[in-house]
Amino acid sequence: MKLITLDRSKNVTYFGECKLQFQQIEKCLNITLLDNVPEEKLTATFHRIFVRRNNLLCCMNQNFSNVMFLVFLTKEKCKLIYDAVIKEKLRQSQSINAPAIDENEIFKDCFYLPLVKAVQNGQKGLRALKTIIAGFVQSLDADEVNYYFNNLTEPPWGQTPVSTEMEETFVRQKRIVKPMHFTPAPETSSFYSARTTFGFSLPSNMHKRSISHKEEDKTVGTSCEKLKVFRKPSPKASNVSCLTVASSSTPNVSVFDEPSPQNTPENVDFDIVECLQDGNLDKKLLVFTSNERKKCYEFMFIQKSCVFRCIKCLEQKKDIVLKTTVNPGCRNFDFNTSKHVCEPIEYLPENYGSSLIIKVPNFKLVNGKNSPSLIIFYSGDKDLCYKFGYDNNQKIYCCNQCKKQNMKLTARFIQHGGENAIELNRLDHICQPKKFIL
Repeated sequence: MKLITLDRSKNVTYFGECKLQFQQIEKCLNITLLDNVPEEKLTATFHRIFVRRNNLLCCMNQNFSNVMFLVFLTKEKCKLIYDAVIKEKLRQSQSINAPAIDENEIFKDCFYLPLVKAVQNGQKGLRALKTIIAGFVQSLDADEVNYYFNNLTEPPWGQTPVSTEMEETFVRQKRIVKPMHFTPAPETSSFYSARTTFGFSLPSNMHKRSISHKEEDKTVGTSCEKLKVFRKPSPKASNVSCLTVASSSTPNVSVFDEPSPQNTPENVDFDIVECLQDGNLDKKLLVFTSNERKKCYEFMFIQKSCVFRCIKCLEQKKDIVLKTTVNPGCRNFDFNTSKHVCEPIEYLPENYGSSLIIKVPNFKLVNGKNSPSLIIFYSGDKDLCYKFGYDNNQKIYCCNQCKKQNMKLTARFIQHGGENAIELNRLDHICQPKKFIL
């Protein structure tokens, strides 16, 4: 997670990694600035103004000063924190006296233009800033593109070399802009817009862009098509043990097979999601009653015993345990539990954070001299990745760079949907993704 802070002149004063804690009792967000030495802490009380768009959470004083932006890895996690803040604000009836806010104006003056200026001035973390801008641009609809780009004659990064994906994003969005004086429609001027209050939906410009279907297929559909073309089935369960070493024709390189986790039974539909528990990020296992995903049982993870317990059954003083077994590099789930005394609850995705399950083809096991490395591709740029090394003592994969900064971000293979997938213990890295090189 990253934090961007601005001074009164809308200059970027901090851009770097941060750690967030949601304090329900104190009614505030505690933010630790990890890139400062020594580390500094900021507090954002719930009396402040909060506005959300996609994976960006804006926070400022009632007089629109002391602006800060939290850049979450996913929009689901951003929504989780935003909804929790708004829930507490509504309890205190703060929203009644909230000033009228133009969401577009806030993000233009307090986010987009300051970041463009920072890029032009060669701000530290240039590549990450460009990626954030590109993600923001992609979230805009047709009218918003006009609003932001009407007076821009060249990309915000000027002549600085950028990735192909970044350049295509800007050109594709700006292609629909015509020189004009844009007047925001009345319904876009309210702070309590559908997007702000209820969360992010798919950009409407996906249907509005003034380009041919043929061209749209090239720019929008290509990535999805590639995922289908290059999707390969993962190895099925076999008698081959995890991390089996095979012979290799390449000197000093051992070949390692992917582990073969196996669930009992194999056809259970489930997900592992982040959630907010007592102000801290935790995880839940959701076991769906059918493939339609209309209802589910919620299980919380008990770290000491490495099992999951049904939350609703515990409330009725009944302990329903879902057992797991951990093998080198992988986890197996045993879904054969005792009969629940609770009823399954309605599954509402907006009540949960992001999934901790990484599916094919967003990861790759590569061979090394002594042990394998797990590559997990960065969601914002497939040319970037995080590299996980295998910890032979704990029989698990750990992010190499996060480990150097004393944070444990782990991964292991699981079986999901009949093929191999990856289960993470958390999503937010404190390290930066690296260029993917085979």
